[in-house]
Amino acid sequence: MCSSRWCRQSTAESWAQFNHDNVTRAEHERMASIQMRTLSDNILHDTARDVREQADAADNALERRVREMEDCKAKLMDNLRKVSFTADLSS
Repeated sequence: MCSSRWCRQSTAESWAQFNHDNVTRAEHERMASIQMRTLSDNILHDTARDVREQADAADNALERRVREMEDCKAKLMDNLRKVSFTADLSS
């Protein structure tokens, strides 16, 4: 006769225990899967929010820089007009 675990004949009790253990492991894996999915969803949500915030910050910085350049150009044009007017008066 075989004395190893795999050679033994199953009984109603051993079969019930095997099924119970299998269901318990499956439930544990299902719960782990739910937790992992929730974590993944949270990470994706946080990442999307961070990227949106970074894009908004970049847009605001670019808009501010454009306004600074427009202001600088207006001042330079004003100075050019003053210099041109002064040069015209001198001639």
